Amino acid sequence: MNKKTSIPSLMAFARRDFMDWKGLPECLLSDLESVFLVDHGWRGAGKLGSEKHAATYVMATAKEYQEQIRIWQKNERVLMIDADLTAEQPSLEAIFPSPGKPDTRMDSYFGVILIRKSEWIYAARGLTIFTEPKSRTLFRIVVYQPTTVDHYRRFLRLDLHPRPIPMWGR
Repeated sequence: MNKKTSIPSLMAFARRDFMDWKGLPECLLSDLESVFLVDHGWRGAGKLGSEKHAATYVMATAKEYQEQIRIWQKNERVLMIDADLTAEQPSLEAIFPSPGKPDTRMDSYFGVILIRKSEWIYAARGLTIFTEPKSRTLFRIVVYQPTTVDHYRRFLRLDLHPRPIPMWGR
């Protein structure tokens, strides 16, 4: 892992410059600290992909994002970064002027609403965008190392399906 080679890609993500995006480089959580303000005071945990691989995440601040970004990692190795854009609701064209054809499109959730073909996976570029296909409004960006669609689905894909909260004692 070379910090010098990871900085340009991390800076591009921080600037929201995805024109020549070729994937998140292999990097450690400590490599991100020169680009993002990482909150080490709290760690979350979750399961990624259809195989439900355990990973932890920390939150970080990046100047060009209104909400904090989430850095997913395992043993300090960064697996992916995702940014929730629902507060801003930028258009697809504002961030991806010519996104090109994704490797595949999958159904995904926006809150409790299932939106058909809203998860656009560019696995070979290490990029997934979540968009409302008709209005072309973006609501999430995910970056990771270039991979295959199968690997993304099995080991990296976010599960955005809402879960009911039990109402104990009612």
